[in-house]
Amino acid sequence: MRELTEQEVVRREKAEKLREIGLDPFGQRYERDSFASDIKEKYKDIPHDEFENITVIIYLRVLILVILLVYMVKL
Repeated sequence: MRELTEQEVVRREKAEKLREIGLDPFGQRYERDSFASDIKEKYKDIPHDEFENITVIIYLRVLILVILLVYMVKL
């Protein structure tokens, strides 16, 4: 088995820290029920301060990765 690079070691340590606090470092699968463009079109005439009790599931992988990366940097 080859030796891990320093970067691989750091990534594994950070993934383990996330697991220790109950977060899955690789996320979980979920079914999308909306696209951001559809939501934007559907609610375009509603002012932001009137948004209440609207629940949709969209695919936010990039946003979730950014949040995780920011969190991991702080670890």
